[in-house]
Amino acid sequence: MQGVFRKKRWIVDPGPTGVLCFAKVPRTEYGTLNSEEACVVGLKEVAAAAGVSARTVSRVMRDEANVAIETRERIRQLAKEMGYRPNLAARGLRSKRAHEVVLIAWSTAVFNDGAELHLRRIEGFEKRLTEADMPLKVRIVNPDQYPDGLPAGLLDELTARQPMGVALFPNLPEVLRAIVARLREADIPVVLLDQQETGGLQHALNVRADRQHGIKQAVHHLAGHGRRRIGYAGIDTPSRVTGYREAMAEVGQEPLIFATRVAHTSAELFHLGREVAARIAAMVDRPDAIQAYADSMAMGLIDGFRAAGVSVPGDIAVVGFDDRTCSTLCFPALTTVHLPNFELGYHAGDLILKHSLAHGEPPVERERVIPARLVVRDSA
Repeated sequence: MQGVFRKKRWIVDPGPTGVLCFAKVPRTEYGTLNSEEACVVGLKEVAAAAGVSARTVSRVMRDEANVAIETRERIRQLAKEMGYRPNLAARGLRSKRAHEVVLIAWSTAVFNDGAELHLRRIEGFEKRLTEADMPLKVRIVNPDQYPDGLPAGLLDELTARQPMGVALFPNLPEVLRAIVARLREADIPVVLLDQQETGGLQHALNVRADRQHGIKQAVHHLAGHGRRRIGYAGIDTPSRVTGYREAMAEVGQEPLIFATRVAHTSAELFHLGREVAARIAAMVDRPDAIQAYADSMAMGLIDGFRAAGVSVPGDIAVVGFDDRTCSTLCFPALTTVHLPNFELGYHAGDLILKHSLAHGEPPVERERVIPARLVVRDSA
């Protein structure tokens, strides 16, 4: 019996030996079949077309190792042309888990003025899961309603559904510890998305950005372009200041820190930048370069320097941090440290996939570190 597969470009015909044979045919040769007549393409059909075992096709579709690159590419191309779609229900039955990964984010991260950065992480995470045909469910939690973590009902739901993994946005270590402990009891893998403070979270996977690497690149860039008094302006946090201090020692300069109070919005950081700029402009022996805590603070510095008659980058070079879209729109365009948000999400997705497919074996890789990098524009 002949039948046209979902995309109506392949036919299946039991040959004289009884082995299924596949042939590519013009789309219109056999006309259009209804859904009852159309064949469903599964692992066995793709395997027969590719001349490999169903297990090999399964490994490719799950993005597992031990399959030659040429074979992997051929199988993926055939699967795409034949209209293969994974049987998610069957996968869930075999693994006794819901065939999905759940990402939990806090509304203060997703809906505040830093949403651009966090949405890029979700985008990268989703892309990696999509490549492996793994569905993603995103849950947004309001931390004002649940300051101690997640609603009990959500944790109960997760432990009952048994997803293939859970991804958590950064939060206070004490909040994450309780969530990770509960999920670990249910044998649910957890990956943290750029959690900098990981005390007591050794049972969770983590993908984090090396912010210090980007700060060091910035300091060396400034020193290499003749800047002899390089300052740091902003919140005194180890993720920024440690790298700054180490880089200043490497270039043979003394640290010059203009610490500010903690700020929670871009508007607050902008106004703090203006305040610091006024202080610096009044100095006799002022710095000739500033590494700012964030892009919004750097733009406040530039605005404050302009108001005080200080030229950027002529008198003082300014470097931001984050590489938001607005950093390309200010004048001068902002040199900044790029935080690899898309890559953080992508690698977090890859890590949770590899762990969920390890069939209970301890993960070989518990953490990945993605370096931040300097993007040079006009302000420095």
